[in-house]
Amino acid sequence: MIFLSSLWQIKDNIGRADVIVGFGIGVRKNGEASSLSKAVAMKATELYKQGFAPKILFTGGFSQNGVTEAEAMQKVAIKEGGLAKDIILETDSKNTYINVKNSLKIIKRMEATRILIVAQAIHARRVRATFKKCMPDNYTLYWSSAKSDYDIVPNQKRLRSEGRFLLWEIYRINQFKLHGWA
Repeated sequence: MIFLSSLWQIKDNIGRADVIVGFGIGVRKNGEASSLSKAVAMKATELYKQGFAPKILFTGGFSQNGVTEAEAMQKVAIKEGGLAKDIILETDSKNTYINVKNSLKIIKRMEATRILIVAQAIHARRVRATFKKCMPDNYTLYWSSAKSDYDIVPNQKRLRSEGRFLLWEIYRINQFKLHGWA
């Protein structure tokens, strides 16, 4: 399945943006970011430090031990040199579609129109398709993939293995195609 995962990945399209949006993908039972979320946080922070955007928005409401994915990623970002004042959290969403919808509400309030999304390589194709479907036409979308070893995420059945998650991603993107969204 690892080989198939590499074929599923999309090529980065990075550009200057108003905000970087990092998508959580699990948190460990102790409240630390999974390796998947940690890689997203590190990539988002790296792009922020390189000046690709002045703000980072972490999205993810799945929680363990009282800590959401977004909060766990914020801790990683601050440790990596991100400034707390430049990090915004969206902690209510528990699936990709709601992540995007809630993030777009925040982005609209920020009066931002250029978005750089960062998602795990295996998840980035669907995140990009969801953003394209949901965002206004006058917005510009860029994307970058984070890569890490697969980490089993507790209490999320579809994430129990990389193969299972890849099959979920393929199923969901095909649903998008059936509806003309991708």
